[in-house]
Amino acid sequence: MCGVVGIMRPSRYARESLLLAESLGLDALLVPMIEVREYKDDGFEGFVGRVLGGDSDYVTFTSVNGVEFTMNRIDDAKGFVRALNDCCKVAAIGPRTARALEEAGIRVTLIPKTYSSSGLLDLFQSGVSERVVEVVRSTHGAPLLVDELVGRGAEVHETCVYTLARPRGEEQYSFVRRVLDSGVDGLAFTSTMMVHNFMKTAQDLGVLEGVVNRLGEIAVGAIGLPTGKTLKSYGVNGIIVPEKFLFKDLLLALKEAICRS
Repeated sequence: MCGVVGIMRPSRYARESLLLAESLGLDALLVPMIEVREYKDDGFEGFVGRVLGGDSDYVTFTSVNGVEFTMNRIDDAKGFVRALNDCCKVAAIGPRTARALEEAGIRVTLIPKTYSSSGLLDLFQSGVSERVVEVVRSTHGAPLLVDELVGRGAEVHETCVYTLARPRGEEQYSFVRRVLDSGVDGLAFTSTMMVHNFMKTAQDLGVLEGVVNRLGEIAVGAIGLPTGKTLKSYGVNGIIVPEKFLFKDLLLALKEAICRS
């Protein structure tokens, strides 16, 4: 194995993350710094009603979690899928989200070249004026996507189907101590909230400055420019941001940096 990479994804992805890291020749230390929980949006029934009634022109899913939590709440899954396929253009933020939709029987018509909110906006450069656009996401979604679509004249409905929480306990505190004590060779940050949660845990222990200094000595990777900017706001430099915003590409980039050091 090339080195130890700290993975902080939600516990529901633990096995998948471990197997992927091992297949790439990395030891993985898995400790969740973010958890995913169902969120009951008051607008959910309205969203389903618009889809079933053929009133939605575009339905955009920004994550695998969004697909799973949506489908878990649908009473008439077959009717919902049929309505999406017959009446809407369905957009997925990336290939994993597209795969989750396709496994549910939903036809995906739009996938951006860049797997981000900015990439999704590139898909809607024209043709959304006076169109009904549904955005299915978490409660922590960046406002950029919705604000820009509204600015282009779309009628946008944002439906939150899950929320993100910060896990706090000895597992998380021990992880930060291990990072500080040179117990990992790299860290994989997959979201802005993950960065904040990690740093807050270090702050709770009174070791934030030491942890930031330590991050300057190891390989630190981020999926997406917003995540990278958040790390920089804490004083972390030399951040690795892979060209493709996929977890596998992040691990590959970290492996290259770790093996080179």
